[in-house]
Amino acid sequence: MSRNSTIYASAYDRTTVQQSSFYPNESRTLTLDFNGALDDGQQLQSAKFDTWQGYSVVMSEPTIAEDRRSATIKIKAQYGGPGLMSCTIATVDGSQLTQNWLISIRAMPYYVGNNWSNGPSSAYVEWGTGEYQLTYGSEVLTFQNEPLTFQG
Repeated sequence: MSRNSTIYASAYDRTTVQQSSFYPNESRTLTLDFNGALDDGQQLQSAKFDTWQGYSVVMSEPTIAEDRRSATIKIKAQYGGPGLMSCTIATVDGSQLTQNWLISIRAMPYYVGNNWSNGPSSAYVEWGTGEYQLTYGSEVLTFQNEPLTFQG
């Protein structure tokens, strides 16, 4: 089983909301591939990931791929139910695109994990800075290439 899920942004159908399924306590990397939605030669400058269910999905370590055509985020599923997410990218030429998707977390009422935490509402990364930011309410935390580890 792959530890990576990929969401493909399309230039032709911007309304598609893709879905990825998790069980509670699973964690993996989610890749947003903007290759099909970007013109030839366009490159990502920044990526901002957002969720409205920080209790369901915990995000960490946003990155932009070396080819600057995709972005990744590490996800840990927690509470069963929907985890609505979006990623807004800015390109070098100033264009912006948003891709929405749904993390479907399968409810497991007979097993409740004991290491749940409220995750950040947004994660931001900009190409070439060597750092990323996580936002918890009004507090913004900046990390210098220091991967977060999930306990549990």
